[in-house]
Amino acid sequence: MEAEDAAAVCQAPACRLGDFWDRAAAAGVSAVVLRECPLKELALRGEVLHVTREEFDKWQALGIVSPGATLKPDTIWVKDPQVLAQVLEAVERQGVSVSTASSAGYVLVQFPDGYAAASESLGAYDAETLASLDGHSLAKIFSESQGLALKPVGLRWQADGRLAGYAGLPGDWTLMPRLLDASCARAVLLRAAFSDPARLLVLRLSPQDGVDGAIERLRQARAALVAAGLTPGLPARAPSRPRPAAPAWLLAAALWSLGLVGPLLAARAGLSALKAARAQAAARWPVASPVLQLAAGLACETAAAAAMGLAARACLESLGFPGPSPAWVRFSVVAPVIVGLLTLYTIDLAQWAVVLAKPLSRGQALAAAALTAAGALVLDPRSIVISAGLWPALRQLESFAGPLWWLPWRWRETLIGVPCLLYAMFLIDWRLDCPDCASLSGGTLNDARTWFLPGLLAPVGVAAAVARRGTPLALTLEQTAAALAIGSVLGAFLIVARMRRAHRAAVAPRPEGQACDAVN
Repeated sequence: MEAEDAAAVCQAPACRLGDFWDRAAAAGVSAVVLRECPLKELALRGEVLHVTREEFDKWQALGIVSPGATLKPDTIWVKDPQVLAQVLEAVERQGVSVSTASSAGYVLVQFPDGYAAASESLGAYDAETLASLDGHSLAKIFSESQGLALKPVGLRWQADGRLAGYAGLPGDWTLMPRLLDASCARAVLLRAAFSDPARLLVLRLSPQDGVDGAIERLRQARAALVAAGLTPGLPARAPSRPRPAAPAWLLAAALWSLGLVGPLLAARAGLSALKAARAQAAARWPVASPVLQLAAGLACETAAAAAMGLAARACLESLGFPGPSPAWVRFSVVAPVIVGLLTLYTIDLAQWAVVLAKPLSRGQALAAAALTAAGALVLDPRSIVISAGLWPALRQLESFAGPLWWLPWRWRETLIGVPCLLYAMFLIDWRLDCPDCASLSGGTLNDARTWFLPGLLAPVGVAAAVARRGTPLALTLEQTAAALAIGSVLGAFLIVARMRRAHRAAVAPRPEGQACDAVN
């Protein structure tokens, strides 16, 4: 939590900070973020004296300062030893060379000539807050001023076992911070916690909650994390870093290769399982067809995609990455689709030249615009939603996700990939029952290839989820089963709608010789 938030909470009603630290630690808090107070503010409060060169030149011109006086420009006068120690630490972080001297009970910190940014670029931490943390178990995390975002925190273990963190500086172990309101929804909290294997959750407190209310917020947040299988807290020592199993370039090449061929191989494994299970169902359990072969196809595809995700997870762990990057996810969506287009469809350049030479109709323009918008939404939904001004409403909707808090991560797989892949398998299985129907034109929506290409989002989603190291593997597999179940229900609706259309076509009068038209 933030030290400034705790100080604000303790003001009304009055509460000692030391007592609040004890209650916060008992509620599950492990560290306190301390923000720098610029030396300019300390100078305004009289805690330090800063003589700028402009002021010094004025005083010298007026004869206030004699040529041999101790007072020099670009100097900071400090009396409090704790503030002095912080000033020197800030100087060291900035890489500035200074000299010190003593005069009239003050320590003079002399900056190089022309260094006019001493009061702007340097800061110190509140001495009272630091003193209140002494003797408590909470680790101190030192950061820049309140107006700046919290940078990655480098944790450093001292020889005596004490732990401290420094935002924006390297350490024995680096944590990625995420600031959240302590009153945020459980779904938001869990997504933040599971999004990175080295996550530092900083909960912001509200003075309106009061001391008891703030402590209760912290307890509830910790209980939600524990219920999800996490163990909140900082380690007693720096975790060991795994040794790379291969050169970095080789691991990166393997990772991108998995993104290219993995989804296609997983989908191919599902189709192979579909055909094998179809033969078994026809021989032993014909009443279970086509449900049996469709279930076998989806299960095999999911298992193959999970295996690809495990391989990607191993590469990411060796490279030290928390999970697949958005660029890798987009690549694993676009590249297999392009390969699928080139292999599933015959590319006739002469025919394409004729098509492109024709004027574009309004219907074709609308279809192209809709396809482009759908592709952009799948590849970069956040930018599209923000551009449309729907981000606040979507964030509000995500807060009510409940047990499906992970759905914003896996909506492509759940709502598009699995239903489309299931429907593509259904059409392929149906064609196998009537080979002669393949010669009939059934339209784009009755072509299994139309549904197979967006169905590749299913193995892509499974692989990306398994590769995300921030989420425990067992929890990821549970989410995969839930995504598979939800997507299968949606795909079943598509199958039912298709069968109803086929039934209506079968009972409707039609010319002789088109016995297979009903299944097309």
